[in-house]
Amino acid sequence: MKEAPKIEKKWWIKGLLFENCNCQIVCQGHVSYRQLCNYEQCIGHWAIHIEEGQFGNVALMDLNVIILYITPQLMINGGARA
Repeated sequence: MKEAPKIEKKWWIKGLLFENCNCQIVCQGHVSYRQLCNYEQCIGHWAIHIEEGQFGNVALMDLNVIILYITPQLMINGGARA
């Protein structure tokens, strides 16, 4: 039997994610991208605090990132903008 090729992990992070959007308390589109969001567009953000991580030879520690996004009501269709 042929052994499966090993996948090299190029990067990883560990930290906290805070997510918020204009949908109801729990955004159905984020539970499953096949479900409709509450509104015609899902407008929101992800706030990320990277406690530790690695990108190639670069250490990632104590970093903050924010991603603003707009997605269609049915996220699986694509067309999101960040």
